[in-house]
Amino acid sequence: MQNAYAAALYGDSTAPGCDATVRAEVNPGGAALEKDPTYAALMQEFQELWSRVDADARTAALNADWASCMADAGFPDLKTQADAGALAYEKVGGLGPKDTLTFRSTTYSPSEFEIDVALADFDCQEAVSYEEHYKAIRVEYENDIAERFADEIQSLVLEYGQ
Repeated sequence: MQNAYAAALYGDSTAPGCDATVRAEVNPGGAALEKDPTYAALMQEFQELWSRVDADARTAALNADWASCMADAGFPDLKTQADAGALAYEKVGGLGPKDTLTFRSTTYSPSEFEIDVALADFDCQEAVSYEEHYKAIRVEYENDIAERFADEIQSLVLEYGQ
């Protein structure tokens, strides 16, 4: 099921996925832009954005608060919010059919453990305002890129119309 999802989203050797199709529709100059050396530094900044956000001390503190909440909820070994899904996947040995989540023709029902992890994750994200704080950190980095590369962004918009 996970492979089918990835193929649908990202494509495979026979066809592009939804992601590429939508990117081409929304940004028809995208492929040319990605290869344009004029904007290489800007593109590099955006590629490194997520790793910089995740390496930020404030993100580490946010993850620590979330992990503490998850430990209180009975899941003591998690360090980052992404670990919740990985734990559930690992614990149940991957995906396996049971009841009623349908993706194309495959039916799957989450186990009780997966549901418990998901609910604890949701509650802990809410308790520490995870999305709000993570987004604020990310936006700060995005604004920094926008300020440092204002001229390049202006030029990019004029040249590629996006």
